Amino acid sequence: MAFITDNASYMLKAFKTVIKTLLFICIHVTCFAHIINLVGETWRPNLTEMDSIVANLQSIFVRELELLKLEEQDFNSTDVYDIVFDLYFWLGGQLDSCSNDIGFQEKYAEKLFKDAYLKVFDPFLVVYMFEFNFSDGIKLKLRDEWKIYSEICSELVKQQKPNNFDLKQWWKDHQIEDEEQETDDDIIPSAVDCDNIIPSRVHEILINEYKISETLLPSLKQVQNFVNNYRYTKFNRNSIKEVRKLIQNNLFSEDLDEHEPFFFNVKFDSKNKIIINNGSEEKHINLMVTTKHLMSRIDSNLQGCYHLDATYKLIKNGFPLIVLGRTDSVHDFHPLGFCISSHEQEVDYYDFFQGFKTLSGMLDIEFDPNYLVQDAWLASYNAVSSHFDNCRVLMCYFHVIFNCRKEYRKLTKVLSVQCKNFLKKMHYSINLKDMEQNFRDFKNFSKDNCQEFYMYVKNQWLTGPFKRWQIFNRPEGFACTNSPIESFNRSIKRTFTKKKRMFVLDFVQVLLRIARYYSIKNSTFHTRPVPNSKAKLAGIKYSKKGYFRKCGKDIYKFSNNEEYFLNMKDKTCNCKYFRKDAICGHLIGLDSVISNDNFVNKPKKGAQKKAKEALVRD
Repeated sequence: MAFITDNASYMLKAFKTVIKTLLFICIHVTCFAHIINLVGETWRPNLTEMDSIVANLQSIFVRELELLKLEEQDFNSTDVYDIVFDLYFWLGGQLDSCSNDIGFQEKYAEKLFKDAYLKVFDPFLVVYMFEFNFSDGIKLKLRDEWKIYSEICSELVKQQKPNNFDLKQWWKDHQIEDEEQETDDDIIPSAVDCDNIIPSRVHEILINEYKISETLLPSLKQVQNFVNNYRYTKFNRNSIKEVRKLIQNNLFSEDLDEHEPFFFNVKFDSKNKIIINNGSEEKHINLMVTTKHLMSRIDSNLQGCYHLDATYKLIKNGFPLIVLGRTDSVHDFHPLGFCISSHEQEVDYYDFFQGFKTLSGMLDIEFDPNYLVQDAWLASYNAVSSHFDNCRVLMCYFHVIFNCRKEYRKLTKVLSVQCKNFLKKMHYSINLKDMEQNFRDFKNFSKDNCQEFYMYVKNQWLTGPFKRWQIFNRPEGFACTNSPIESFNRSIKRTFTKKKRMFVLDFVQVLLRIARYYSIKNSTFHTRPVPNSKAKLAGIKYSKKGYFRKCGKDIYKFSNNEEYFLNMKDKTCNCKYFRKDAICGHLIGLDSVISNDNFVNKPKKGAQKKAKEALVRD
């Protein structure tokens, strides 16, 4: 017994894992036709002219089923198919005769255009066929094909074997124009000019507005196929040539306006032509965009963390968008540049950072980050480590919690809550000593409760490259998660793409608008922290009672359930909240107590007491 399939890997896996276990004597045979097809695809791109001729011929007979109806007339339709078969035999003979010559591709392409009309289009056969009277229905449905075919043959008969017959140019010059009656081929192209057209809407227009009869009305599936084909063939939204033109018109120059977006790290070949790969496994594509004003945020005098993340579901080809930016003291995100990348491998991130370093040198900007926050992606980690020796790669705390959720499900609800609290304590560790103590507490707790979860956290998040997710590893007051950049990515989808995937050319155009918008947008890079609502409420609470005691010059001690020391000269506190936000309720409360020069608020007077009887003792 034989199991015959194509060469797909999942077919081989299905045979080995399922069918072979049920049928022991069964053997796997790969389809020979698929093998021949794969071999043919390897030389087809090198014979583009021959491929064009075959495609033009196939477009003439797009309705082969309609040609079969000719058999019902007084006409033998096999003569039409003889022309098609004759083309393939002729192409094979020409290939054999030229394959041994030097530069045979050029000679073959030239011979193909000079001699193709003799084999593809038989003028005398067409004249013979056209003498027959066909029914109106067949004439209507084959109108375009017959008219093109007959006009080509008539022109060939008149010119008597022309030496310079350009078939491509002939197709461009001879467009079908028939104003007497509109069919679905005339109506749909005008309806799909909008890229967001809905096929069902086109089908409804054909019925209600154009009053197409039931016999001529195409099915909804035909309209869907036509709209999809028209979008891919007419709009050219995945054309590398069009993207190259767009890049050529938006290259970097010194006299460029500071808010004008441009492409950088562009590669050129020996002929000074822009190199754009197609995004395959062998040819990665990286399109990088920024502005001079966005690059000005790369300033070593500005403290803060850099953030790196990739967002998806923007491009129909599946290419992600890599975003690099930094946050300020109030956790606002400021983008620096963008990159459309076909892959997220180490070589792509290395090229990404190399482009930023080269551009920074051209703009006389120092690009040497000290902190960079990312998720658990080893490719970007290795690229950052290769470029920047002093950069500390920080792990996003939100991604740590998110990845631990899978392990939480194996525990009881009570244990999962307790494990979350231990992770939170380790995250809020103010120094390495505090972290070691919190880790020992978690270790002792897990011995009898969740040993497996403890080993997962230890091996995955406390050792290796992604162990820095505690607040003491980053500068005070700056974001320790990628939440700001994640919110920024959501705003791109909500504002610019409207949560729809786009073609490469369309999204590249949108990306230029994104860079220009955030370059002009008036956003201040804050260097001083701003207290949140919780810190303000805590400051009001601590300013009303005696929580503080002076211990020395500008040194105060806060005592409640916990004790902290505050330095009013440096405006610092050793609590975890200050380590996280660079400001806390203790500082706000103490500052209110020291600098309080306001009048006290007298409490509201209560109701008057009732009068008592005279000469009566209490």
